[in-house]
Amino acid sequence: MAKESYDYTLNNYYQLIIGFNAVAFSFCFTTSLWMGNIRAINRNKTRKLRMAAANSKWVIYSVLAILGKMLFYIASAGINLERDYYYLGFIIPLFLVLYCWNLISTVYKIWPVFPLVLLILVVFSLILSFI
Repeated sequence: MAKESYDYTLNNYYQLIIGFNAVAFSFCFTTSLWMGNIRAINRNKTRKLRMAAANSKWVIYSVLAILGKMLFYIASAGINLERDYYYLGFIIPLFLVLYCWNLISTVYKIWPVFPLVLLILVVFSLILSFI
């Protein structure tokens, strides 16, 4: 019986992509849970909360489906993501964070704290990617 060993070490690029995607998906999931509270007194705010909760869930599942299809294609075509499409891995988490923040800001009007939240998400992603 032959024993084969595989080297599963990831370089810094793939660790960063995994960290940023993990934080972006968790931010979007947290947004859907946060907006799921539909006990608002104002009817217009209740409608916006329901829309935000539904849209964030829809975005999570559609991006996961697109990512699954894209990763299958990349693996079968032999494309090196780091060499060929360097910034492609960072576009998806950026889209998720901006989309979910747009949903939050339509309900609560809190755009001035966006740079602080973005900084916290980037720092947390960097810490998570190098654990």
